[in-house]
Amino acid sequence: MRKTHALCPRLAKVWSTARTHWVDFCLGRPDSMVAGTQIGAFASDNRGRTWRWIYYETLPTQNHVSSVAVHPTDPKRIILGTKDGLFYTGDGGLEWRRAGGVLFTGNWVRRVVIDPEDGEHVLAVTWRNLWESHDGGDTWTVVYLNDSE
Repeated sequence: MRKTHALCPRLAKVWSTARTHWVDFCLGRPDSMVAGTQIGAFASDNRGRTWRWIYYETLPTQNHVSSVAVHPTDPKRIILGTKDGLFYTGDGGLEWRRAGGVLFTGNWVRRVVIDPEDGEHVLAVTWRNLWESHDGGDTWTVVYLNDSE
């Protein structure tokens, strides 16, 4: 993955020191990619030749992004798993909201996956639980609850 940025030349140097945790792309538009790193999320619309920081000033948290899921047909619909919960955008990162309201607030979301056959079906893994949504991340039910210490 080339670590350059079309809008901010300094970003290439900043990103080169960050650990990339997850990269996902839109199945319907494989040129659209999103990467989650310890310093934020970045998007590319040209198969990784250039990148732009998509959340630094618009996401309500500045925690690192541990997981990324891009909708299979709409590259502007992105869900980020962070150390402070799940965040959703439907406009490519201009505005973000907490997926599931406060349900995941303060919970480290390790992985988030959108079903490639059904973009409304989402799975999220926290430290101890597996969660499922059938409405794109608005409401969640616990699929597996690990209550052991």
